[in-house]
Amino acid sequence: MAKVEIAAGVCGFVSTVEVTSDGDSAAVSVVSECELVRRLADAVREVDVIGAVAGNAVYTSARQAHMHAACPVPCGIVKAVEVAANLALPRDVAIRFVT
Repeated sequence: MAKVEIAAGVCGFVSTVEVTSDGDSAAVSVVSECELVRRLADAVREVDVIGAVAGNAVYTSARQAHMHAACPVPCGIVKAVEVAANLALPRDVAIRFVT
């Protein structure tokens, strides 16, 4: 199981993602106050691991939910799927603006 918390940025929304996987498919649960993230969550409740890691399943659903292209939630879902399927180690990622 993998659990991540994603602070999306200036919108102020925080999403929590939990993923369990048998290695082939992944069950994805997302809790968020953002309506667009909730639309994405409905579309990716169960995903093929390889399809998710390749970006197809999650990012296609994010586009269909009309999410902002820079929203970090789809990436966070993919990272959680990778970890739940034992394809990656659970390490934090960050995007920081440097002035």
